[in-house]
Amino acid sequence: MDFSQFMAGLNEKRSIRMLVDEFISLELAANITYLHITETPSQAGSEEEFAEIAHLVAIALSTVAPIYMAPAGGTGALRLTALEVGELLFRPPKTKGQRPDLDNLTIRRSDLHSGMQTLKASRIAFWKKQ
Repeated sequence: MDFSQFMAGLNEKRSIRMLVDEFISLELAANITYLHITETPSQAGSEEEFAEIAHLVAIALSTVAPIYMAPAGGTGALRLTALEVGELLFRPPKTKGQRPDLDNLTIRRSDLHSGMQTLKASRIAFWKKQ
């Protein structure tokens, strides 16, 4: 292997690492957002309740930030359309225990930060008078 091949491989590894660092799983992002907005430790009693809260917060995040799908084994992320997000996240009411799988869904860290600020600001605006 010559130097140029070595550098190309190193740059590819750096690019992949930067891409991985740029995104965070939607499930983790939803949990972080919930804690950030409520400013209290989780009040969910069971794992099922906490998962339901994460699902609802993921839906809220999807309204203020782009959501991406990370292909299995891939290094990139595909931005989802509003229709795709709707099909993946929204479900009819009363379908207890049938939450969508958030495993392959991601959000950019920068979008997460601005989304959390937007959701927190809306929470303050809606609940200010109570």
